[in-house]
This record gives sequence, structure tokens and C-alpha cells, in this order.
Amino acid sequence: MTLVVAALFAVIDVVLVDWLIICTLRPRRFVYPGTENCTGWGDYAFHLTEQLRPRALLALTTLSAVVGTVVWWLT
Repeated sequence: MTLVVAALFAVIDVVLVDWLIICTLRPRRFVYPGTENCTGWGDYAFHLTEQLRPRALLALTTLSAVVGTVVWWLT
């Protein structure tokens, strides 16, 4: 169950935060001065590939295991 919640969090992070807010809306407080017109701000594939990197997947499974162990220990 914890792994499902963590995977759902990763999907929401990519779709809502990365694609919608950073790539599409691009609020001024997230953009460094002088980089407003750079092509990287609209690179949807970059955010997806960074989320699917082995380091991110390892963090996802490790966090799920830690949370699951803590919940199991507390109950």
C-alpha cells in the first residue's frame, strides 16, 4: 500500500508540479532572471526522464520501505 501511495505521489509530482506549474504556467518566482526565454522550461521529457532515473526509483522504494516498516512497528 505504501508503494502505491509513493508511486501516486511521483505521478502527481510529474503531472501537476513539473508539467503544469513549471512547464506550462511558469510562475516568475521559479524562473531565474535571464532564463525566461530558454527552451528548457518547456521540456516535458526532461522532467519525466528525471523522475524515472534509477536514483529517483531507488529513493521511491526506499522511502516506501521505511514508511512501511515504521507503520508495521507502530501497530
